[in-house]
Amino acid sequence: MARTGRPPKYPTELTLEWIEAQSTVNAETGCWLWNGVLHNGRPVAGHWHGYIHRQALRLKQGFINQYACHTCDNYRCVNPDHLYDGTQSQNMIDVSQRSPRNDYCRKLTVEEVKEIRAKYAKHGSLTALALEYRVGAPNIHAIVNRRSWRHV
Repeated sequence: MARTGRPPKYPTELTLEWIEAQSTVNAETGCWLWNGVLHNGRPVAGHWHGYIHRQALRLKQGFINQYACHTCDNYRCVNPDHLYDGTQSQNMIDVSQRSPRNDYCRKLTVEEVKEIRAKYAKHGSLTALALEYRVGAPNIHAIVNRRSWRHV
């Protein structure tokens, strides 16, 4: 059995059991949340292994063509059952369709801009408004400070 703690020395020694042992299993979602080092928000283990979610998918199906895409949209998840082999464009489309967080290409209407300014004047939460209107907080900040949508 693979040791816990430090990653195996070579990628060929990496096992799904070791990956699961280094993770916390979320009972609700089934995600294996990586407890190790994150690089740019992605799970890694040593310079030999690269991103652990890619290695988990490789161990499950034997290969990876391009990307290890998440069906759960949780980048810390390394559960191979939550991953599929795909392309960058497939990944971007899937994330934009599933994720309620932000849609940075979304166009606001004049009515929405007026609502944003009125709501901000009442309780002033950029983050809450950004989540509600599915745009970035900097976009909301620019609207309420009239750096954008000046004509409204």
